[in-house]
Amino acid sequence: MASRAEFEQLLGVTVAPLGLVLGPSEVEALFAHYELLLHWNRRINLTSVRGARDIVERHFGESLFLAARMPEEGRVVDIGSGAGFPGLPVAVVKRGLKVTLVESVGKKAAFLRECAREHGSVRVCGCRLKEVSGKFDWATWRGVALEGIEDEVGGMVARAAAITSEKLATEWASSKVIAWEAPIPLPWDQRRVLLMGSVR
Repeated sequence: MASRAEFEQLLGVTVAPLGLVLGPSEVEALFAHYELLLHWNRRINLTSVRGARDIVERHFGESLFLAARMPEEGRVVDIGSGAGFPGLPVAVVKRGLKVTLVESVGKKAAFLRECAREHGSVRVCGCRLKEVSGKFDWATWRGVALEGIEDEVGGMVARAAAITSEKLATEWASSKVIAWEAPIPLPWDQRRVLLMGSVR
């Protein structure tokens, strides 16, 4: 496990290309998430990524890459939040956003509630997306199949943002629900992209 200083250094290198400047309180919140992730990962499978550098780049970096392109205010539903990505880092750096983390696996939802204790703008729904009520400005997700959520997303949000593979992005381009913009390759892995689009 990386120390706070090591985590901050890795994080700084990762976010440098993103144009994000993280203050001490934001680094502290992200490090707290990292510590909880490693602690809980001993008991439940939250991530198969083990090394500090890989965790910072793959999980935090990808989430912050998305966060850098999100608005300052609004309501976000983060679908299949799992270990808290991308929703929690988005909430950390965009404090004006109200983020709802949706996770149907009970143990993962319990982990998210522990993480969300210090975040007044974050709530956790331990349920499936179709059980979530209300309207949102944005839906975000990572590692979730569009086919399983497309209709629900179309009925509850105006905009969507997803981190996925280049291959899936090509397949999703034909969506009748979401008009996707051109995919944005991630700086660290050109095979993974950020997709953003509007509900038709």
